[in-house]
Amino acid sequence: MFKISCYFFFFLILAGKAFSQSESDSFSVQNIKEIVITGEFEPQEARRSVYQVKTISQEVIKAHGAVKLQDVLATEANIRFSQDLALGGSNLSMQGLSGQNVKILIDGIPMVGRQGASNEINLNQINVNGIQRIEIIEGPMSVIYGADALAGVINIITKKAVEGKADLYIRLQEETAGSEYGWPQGVHNQSLGGGYKKGNWYFKGDLARNAFGGWQGTAAGRDKQWHPKIQYTGSGVIGIEKPNTTAHYRLDLLHEDIFNPNMVNANQAIDQNYLTGRWMNQLQVNHSFNPKFKLNTSLAFTHFQRKTQTTLFNELTGDSRLSLAPGSQDTTLFDGFSARILLPYKISTNFSLLSGLDINMESGKGGRIETGTHSIQDYGLIVSGEYHLTSRFQVRPGLRFTSNSVYTAPPVLPSLNIKWSFHAEHDLRVAYGRGFRAPSLRELYFNFFDSNHAIVGNTDLEAELSHSISGSWNWTIHADANYKITSSLAGFYNTIENMIGFGQKPDNPLIVTYINIDRFKTKGFTANMSWKSEQWSVNLTGAYTGRFNQFNDDAGTLDKFLWSPEVSASFNYEFTRIGTAVSLFHKYTGKTPYFEVFTDGADQKLNRAVLGSYSWSDLSVSKDFKSVALTVGVRNLFNVININNTSQLNGGVHTGGSSQPIGYGRSFFVNIQYSIIK
Repeated sequence: MFKISCYFFFFLILAGKAFSQSESDSFSVQNIKEIVITGEFEPQEARRSVYQVKTISQEVIKAHGAVKLQDVLATEANIRFSQDLALGGSNLSMQGLSGQNVKILIDGIPMVGRQGASNEINLNQINVNGIQRIEIIEGPMSVIYGADALAGVINIITKKAVEGKADLYIRLQEETAGSEYGWPQGVHNQSLGGGYKKGNWYFKGDLARNAFGGWQGTAAGRDKQWHPKIQYTGSGVIGIEKPNTTAHYRLDLLHEDIFNPNMVNANQAIDQNYLTGRWMNQLQVNHSFNPKFKLNTSLAFTHFQRKTQTTLFNELTGDSRLSLAPGSQDTTLFDGFSARILLPYKISTNFSLLSGLDINMESGKGGRIETGTHSIQDYGLIVSGEYHLTSRFQVRPGLRFTSNSVYTAPPVLPSLNIKWSFHAEHDLRVAYGRGFRAPSLRELYFNFFDSNHAIVGNTDLEAELSHSISGSWNWTIHADANYKITSSLAGFYNTIENMIGFGQKPDNPLIVTYINIDRFKTKGFTANMSWKSEQWSVNLTGAYTGRFNQFNDDAGTLDKFLWSPEVSASFNYEFTRIGTAVSLFHKYTGKTPYFEVFTDGADQKLNRAVLGSYSWSDLSVSKDFKSVALTVGVRNLFNVININNTSQLNGGVHTGGSSQPIGYGRSFFVNIQYSIIK
């Protein structure tokens, strides 16, 4: 499949080149410069950045008809999601590495999730209605953003108020869950927001309610294959902008209730609610002393709470009462504080310097964290420079000096990024980075015992360390006022030391703990082609990722890397005369092989398992009626529910047995938004 995709990709390059030579006078469109801010000394055009930045615009989010971020990112290459139906969440991976290695930011500020600060954030707990765009950088960004940015960063840029105008919107979306719809079945999303900016002051805010009635599927009785969920999100920002100083305060709120109804046995069922609350406060102040020297500061405090509430449901009376069984009630609390002070200084037209201080503090306590409150303090000193040797060649070295209060942190992290525009139409980027993932509070202090579990943390854990090398070649095949055709080829290689995983406690084999296992590696290649004109845009990406086989032996009888392909494509065409757009998003995820150890009688055996392939497609049609925008569409066009898994393990509560859940079937949605701008 991957070879076919590559042949198709190179065919498109040739076709695009021929097209650019023969049809250049048939369109009328202006190329818009794409500005990025993630990892930059100051906002700049994406093509000028030393990083390979992928941007997802507000228009793409709208075309997806998204009610959660997974709807947007699920069709992106090198990003995969897995569903945790037991706990009602979803986890992502990027470049073959787990979501704990991906730093999630809101306007450059790290989020706090169920594992602790910036460890494995559930992206579906973010309100998509307030997003202006998403910027993604794959590869280690630990020098700039610290721990847990080993695989890259996803920076969510929020909407801003418009100068001299007041805006208000109301958005309603109704969606089926497969063939199930009604009340409370299906997806019901309501949101409203607005803002105003006049003179130096502005404010903006939004509120959203997202109710998912669950999905019955093949489950019997009260049970559901996908759990019901209700989610409330809100945000507000107030700011001031003056010629040399800008400042704003932002508050983001989340309340989520996931309900897990279970089967009735002897007129009684044991139900669970997973309750999540988050308050995220951030203050950002930027000051320009002069055109060359600036100060960028950000402070953030987040309070995160996760409750597991177990109730006993009596079928005869309809009553629900809290369970008194040991371990049935749990509350985990995390508080996270971060402070960043950055000083970009443009010494000359060819050389810029960035220095800064990065402080992150975290504390946590709860029923499944060792008794008491535990805390981690992490300090980082950033030094980076960007030097333009010529107008076409730029180099950015960087160093991060780190210190941590709990685990052994790497004292110095280096990085080096090089960009060479060796031709007006060709850019070459090469990067090396040293990254690390910090052990989370749960991994250090976890303490959970019941009839099915015996898990403890490990305070002797060391940070995961990585060496990463990546490179990309970008070719602008054609660009003028009519249309633009671009292509790129990229590759990456990550090797991780001290990878954290599960193992038996040395002094008690009946207890499971976290241990630094060994090395892990990923490598891969990506090929992309995109066309953009006034009315249409097409994007095609092929990716091939290899994951290290930790069971390979010196004899070479087992594959050292296990490879899996992906092909993603998107198409958008706008009928400008009638204000209507048609969008199609598609992703093929190929078979993913892996090795596992299973018990057969008294023996342990090695099995080569395969996670099956599948295709996911979303189709939508959007129509604008002045103040009203209507979007209708189909999600999961191929009706994917589960994919085969040849695992020999029965699994625990977080696994799907012989299959892995992907979706709840083909769904239909209608979205209507009313907007006023004055």
